[in-house]
Amino acid sequence: ALIKSEKQSAIPDQTKFVLDPVGNQELLVRGVRKHVRSSYKGVLLDGHFTLLKPNGEITAIEVDVFAKLGLDTIVVLRDNPISICNRLRERDKQDWAIAIVSAHQDAEINRARVVASSLGIPIYIVDTLDSDSLARAIHALEK
Repeated sequence: ALIKSEKQSAIPDQTKFVLDPVGNQELLVRGVRKHVRSSYKGVLLDGHFTLLKPNGEITAIEVDVFAKLGLDTIVVLRDNPISICNRLRERDKQDWAIAIVSAHQDAEINRARVVASSLGIPIYIVDTLDSDSLARAIHALEK
């Protein structure tokens, strides 16, 4: 929503593919600075560490994007790829191959770990149905 608020055409409505990953990340940073950082003490940003190009290639988002966002903690939600495919089908009316979704989730988690390590911030990998690990992550964010 922040990217779209900066440029409506940045993210096509019915696809998960991103045509201009670098440009979109610049829009995200600008949107966070304009709409979020000045208004709130803490922000939970729902985003990605990798993106899919139209050719299916998984592209890592550069660490400097996350540095510019001023992150202090990363929480990654992990789910069964079949469940993710089902939600994508319901939301976007598109079928995704389980192998693609699984590979993308693995790439997201690996990239999130690289970003956390590079920025020297904590990372929590939370399974969607694991309320204990989610509670630990939320508690850590409150500190």
